[in-house]
Amino acid sequence: MTAFDQAWDLAKMPIIPGSIREIDDGMEAQFHDPVTNEIYPMVSQIGPYGLETNIKDGKKRAAYSEISEHYGDGWMTDHAHTEPDYRRRGLMTAIYNLVNEMAKKKGARLTTYPSQLSEYSAPFWAKHMELPYKGDERRSAHTKFQDDYRGIKLRWPYDGVHE
Repeated sequence: MTAFDQAWDLAKMPIIPGSIREIDDGMEAQFHDPVTNEIYPMVSQIGPYGLETNIKDGKKRAAYSEISEHYGDGWMTDHAHTEPDYRRRGLMTAIYNLVNEMAKKKGARLTTYPSQLSEYSAPFWAKHMELPYKGDERRSAHTKFQDDYRGIKLRWPYDGVHE
């Protein structure tokens, strides 16, 4: 990775530099909302059903991710959701970066298969993986993406959050 690539990743990073810290069974960090300029807490902890990561705005959950398979060298995404009022602000990117940071400490990486991605999460992954996400005369963008990358494990493309 070049110095420019690292600087570009840092510029896009919605996690406040220096805010990541380890806690019991997980990590926490601070998220900077580029729209409201507010700071929201992020917490990623291993619980009874897997790894749950949340960003909260007060008591309201703005975004979350659940990962039941958080062992081995590929931590597989399960469920992820950003509330409509918080979309397109980098919340899920921040969540995945924090989860990937946790995975890195265990010699792993955040991963998924295109077949596991919904019509909402597939364009997100395609954008971050710099993969095309367009339909053709026979298939929707979602179906074509799943067909084109069937059986290929996608790895979260960022090496870390450059703490």
